[in-house]
Amino acid sequence: MEKPVLIQIDDISKQYKKQHALLNCNLSIYKGNIYGIVGPNGAGKTTLFKILLGLTEPSGGKIIYDGNLDFVNANLSFGALIEEPYLNRELTAYQNLMYIQILAGKENKEQIDEVLKLVGLDEYKSKKIKKYSLGMKQRLGIAMAIINNPEVLILDEPMNGLDPEGIIEIRNILLELNQKSGTTIIISSHILGELDKLVTDYIFLKNGEILLSDSRDNIQDIMEKNGLTDFEEFYLKKIKAYE
Repeated sequence: MEKPVLIQIDDISKQYKKQHALLNCNLSIYKGNIYGIVGPNGAGKTTLFKILLGLTEPSGGKIIYDGNLDFVNANLSFGALIEEPYLNRELTAYQNLMYIQILAGKENKEQIDEVLKLVGLDEYKSKKIKKYSLGMKQRLGIAMAIINNPEVLILDEPMNGLDPEGIIEIRNILLELNQKSGTTIIISSHILGELDKLVTDYIFLKNGEILLSDSRDNIQDIMEKNGLTDFEEFYLKKIKAYE
């Protein structure tokens, strides 16, 4: 049985003065899938995320959220880490997460403890953020994105600042969220080898245009037919073909 479409993106464009950040983008985001958005710097990935989250308005096109045209009234819950997480440096990790719960009208101390354990910060929950390393801040940013059990999780380069062990842990966290809770995940990363161990679908973006949107399985079949075994090589060939 085909999964239901959770988010439908129809002809979305975003113009900044005379330059387009996105141009006529069309996508169907299916419930429970993990989407990897890949592309060079300036491709439009962050702009697309901000439009999906209602943080900026598109110049044209429309987005349908689970049958609703209005993001504010859409019956979907979102969690996100876009660029750097906003953290109060004078508060602890526990206090930062509590603050987010209070804003959402959901106060659950057990949930905070569970999420901190999940991201490997349970031993540092009483430590002020100003004493955190970059990797610890990134983990806390992910904790803040998932604290309220979102149906859709949007992550912009969440593996930045993490060592190899931390990257593996974050991958396992996201897989667990997806498998246990059915969370739909949309993630961008330049670490293509790691992304390939996580996603079910790929979206190739360049100069604001979607070059390819397909399942990982179909892409693997295409690679095999063309004698390619390395995803990074396939990605580079696809991106350079549109120069």
